[in-house]
Amino acid sequence: LPPNISPISITLALALIKKERFDFAIQKACELGVKQIQPFVSSRCVVKCKKDDANRKMERWNKIALEACEQCKRTDLVEVMPPCSINDLIGMHADVKLCAYEHADHHANEKHFKETKYCTIFFMCYRSGRRISRK
Repeated sequence: LPPNISPISITLALALIKKERFDFAIQKACELGVKQIQPFVSSRCVVKCKKDDANRKMERWNKIALEACEQCKRTDLVEVMPPCSINDLIGMHADVKLCAYEHADHHANEKHFKETKYCTIFFMCYRSGRRISRK
């Protein structure tokens, strides 16, 4: 692999947020080395993506990703996938799946991460606005 391509494939599942913030998140995710961005809609999302708007948004998001890759001199492109529902994320394959949660125990998996090698990581970033109940 060229020196600026990570051997780890990271997919970032990002809840739809307001336009400028989502565009900024795409840009920064590309700069940080994410391989794929999966936008999703949940019941708590303020922003909704109608099917009519999806193609137009996809073009804009992929253009932002391309520009961000060029800016940081990445030789591989980041793919922004079509928006899906939060339920569709459950079936996505990865060696490890993570979800950002403000009340999580951040040290719980520290030993596991130090001892394990991963090829694919799925990371979900979701701001619920409320505490998520564990069922």
